[in-house]
Amino acid sequence: MQRCLEDKIFSERVEIGTQCVCRDKTGDEVNEDDRGIVLVCSDQCAFCNPERSVCGIMSEEALYDVDSGSKIGIGQVFEYVKLGPMTDSLSSDQQKKAGNGIILGIEELDCKEQDTGSEYIMGRCSSCNVYFEGSKCNSCEVTECGTTGSGVFAPIMDCTNIQEDAIYDFCSDVLMEEYSLFQAFRPDQFLKCLPMENLLVQ
Repeated sequence: MQRCLEDKIFSERVEIGTQCVCRDKTGDEVNEDDRGIVLVCSDQCAFCNPERSVCGIMSEEALYDVDSGSKIGIGQVFEYVKLGPMTDSLSSDQQKKAGNGIILGIEELDCKEQDTGSEYIMGRCSSCNVYFEGSKCNSCEVTECGTTGSGVFAPIMDCTNIQEDAIYDFCSDVLMEEYSLFQAFRPDQFLKCLPMENLLVQ
């Protein structure tokens, strides 16, 4: 918990408008893979596509080992609040739930973190999972990009059980339609922190 609280203070100082909370997930009812101390940091602003027709709230998470305090998992969550052209791609059941926002998340697990004494360096995470509104994608794999030894790792995900043709390799250029349910993962969009008024559904 101490390491989580230290990172909470650091994140809130460095990122203006960011709010973080540490959560203890060590109870008997917690799945073994999710057990630990979790840091959740959310930006108090909206992230939108260039047309501002799709917007949401972004947060980052980190999972710490209870005994060592090392970071063993990282994740990103995007809560779609303004859906725009995505609405037509949702099932009728998803559309009913959309009023409260729709969650898209990716978690990378089995991460190796190194403590150099002056800083923590996050190494490779060996596995990952992708979720859309509680449904888990078919597969997610963390792979090394380019030649062996490049040191650059990125996920490859197959989410065709959620949306047709939703297979993405983030070691290469990723193209997504404006109605894609996974567009928050696009590396060239949803980068600017905008006033919360952009979340108001038009």
